[in-house]
Amino acid sequence: MLRTPFGVAPLARAPPVKALRPLAILAGGGILVWLVWEIGVSALIAELRKLSWRLPLILLPQLVTNVFKTVGWGTAFPRTRPRFGLLFPVRLAGEAVNETTPTGTMGGEALKAFLLVRAGAAVPVEEGL
Repeated sequence: MLRTPFGVAPLARAPPVKALRPLAILAGGGILVWLVWEIGVSALIAELRKLSWRLPLILLPQLVTNVFKTVGWGTAFPRTRPRFGLLFPVRLAGEAVNETTPTGTMGGEALKAFLLVRAGAAVPVEEGL
């Protein structure tokens, strides 16, 4: 019989997240295909042609903001500063969770800490939070 500190049996293991990844990719791809179908390929191409060289100008301010926020976040680690190439995608993933889920700003912060530790960034979880 398994003994636990409080006499409560451990919970059954949850399915690994890797098993859900193909499902998430299929769902995202399906939504993208549906949106293109609803809008129409010719309408999308016409709008992109109207933007032409201005499209990067629309995206540039957000890119610059994300770079500065990532650099600022990197300075928050007092002992070991993870490299920018790791911090940038981790920060974007956390922001995506913050913006698309009802967790507010808390869900993405926990994800950032988890991803840093998982990537082996030598950052303690309490610093990642």
